[in-house]
Amino acid sequence: YQYEVDDDGDYKLAFDMDEGRSQLAFVISAVESFGEMKVREVWAPAYRATDGEFPAKIANRLLEDSHSSKLGGWVKQGDMAVFVVKLAADASPSQLDDALDFVLRTADQMELELTGKDEF
Repeated sequence: YQYEVDDDGDYKLAFDMDEGRSQLAFVISAVESFGEMKVREVWAPAYRATDGEFPAKIANRLLEDSHSSKLGGWVKQGDMAVFVVKLAADASPSQLDDALDFVLRTADQMELELTGKDEF
């Protein structure tokens, strides 16, 4: 992958998607743990609230999508909705590929549905 490292040491990746769209994704360098489990986050943004608050219709749509998701779910990070998959910190390259593919497709599809734009 081609990537850049941001100020936090996270990996920022940009991908070309279908129909001329693009999508950002991040692989977070910090590893989090609970007991013996160690996980790393892979996420992609899809929505930015204009005033920092999500309208109820948007928040409910994101919750519904999280419920039906095979991997990961939507979280509010500041004024943005990001789709996050938490995978084992020692995941194989193919597992990381799958997680990236899933967050990219999910976030880009939701961004198109909610905004009709291609900001991310």
